[in-house]
Amino acid sequence: MDLFSTKIARNKLNHNFKTIYTDPKLAPVRAVIQSWGRGLLERSGEQTKFINEFQTTFNSSMWELYLNEMFIRLGYSVDYTKDSPDFCVSSH
Repeated sequence: MDLFSTKIARNKLNHNFKTIYTDPKLAPVRAVIQSWGRGLLERSGEQTKFINEFQTTFNSSMWELYLNEMFIRLGYSVDYTKDSPDFCVSSH
């Protein structure tokens, strides 16, 4: 799933999202942010909702992507089968 594939009217896109989305110099940033969604974006029923929120409100979704990446990098196990809370995290 591509976080930067827009299906939303341009006038509804969040300013921060639009900056990252349109600036060619930020292509490497887009790739990094996209990689942070692994696991999180495969949740059942989450894809469309998450992408819409990421593109229209941006900040809370960006924080969720960042937390997801940090939990993974720190070696925690994230259970993506649960709808809530946003993260069900355990240590090994």
